[in-house]
Amino acid sequence: MDRLNYREAVIAEALDGLRNGARHYSDAFDAVDQLVEQAAALFSQAIVNGPVPKIGPVLRGERLHGGHGWTEVVVPEPFGLFGQQGDVVLFDTPALTDAMHVAGIGQTIQIESWGRAAFTGYLLPDSAGLRARSWPG
Repeated sequence: MDRLNYREAVIAEALDGLRNGARHYSDAFDAVDQLVEQAAALFSQAIVNGPVPKIGPVLRGERLHGGHGWTEVVVPEPFGLFGQQGDVVLFDTPALTDAMHVAGIGQTIQIESWGRAAFTGYLLPDSAGLRARSWPG
């Protein structure tokens, strides 16, 4: 995550120096880039896995530093087993309605009980209406 934060800080500093047409072009390019990335994630999810998995219950959700809605969501470990890096997932909570394109998964193991799984990725804007399947299912 440190490399990502550094890269985003350097890019943000360079973009802050842009004015007029250059700034508008940069903003438009960023919007198109995000749209293409979101479309690619959603299409590959639909082709490979079918409907988006809805994972929950959610123990904690937190917005992280960085652009593109970087977020971390923690769920009980058995439910974390149903998502993989690169997947698009929804979470079973009304507080987080947009889907996430998963960039990483961390797990915490506990003796004599289930641990926790932490999904890290960016939220896909306007994705709340995706068809989902509940897990296990």
